[in-house]
Amino acid sequence: MNNWGKSENIGALAAALCEVQSQMKPAAKDAVNPHFKSKYADLGSLWETCRELLGTHGLSIVQLPGGGEGVISLTTVLMHTSGEWISSDAQT
Repeated sequence: MNNWGKSENIGALAAALCEVQSQMKPAAKDAVNPHFKSKYADLGSLWETCRELLGTHGLSIVQLPGGGEGVISLTTVLMHTSGEWISSDAQT
């Protein structure tokens, strides 16, 4: 089963993502899991780490919920200002 897709070309998207990844710093581990007594980077910290870099390089992310007949799905799409995109689907 193929759970991903992409635009015909992804050269500009790939170049932009390469730039983002080369400049990205680790997210701050600013939350605590009391059960395991460990620190972790929560979603807010992760998003704060990547939001500006993604935008600077023309990248955006959208997540689209869906489903039906006992199935829940989430489609994540990484888009570039060139119109190029890649996507992935997760289902239960």
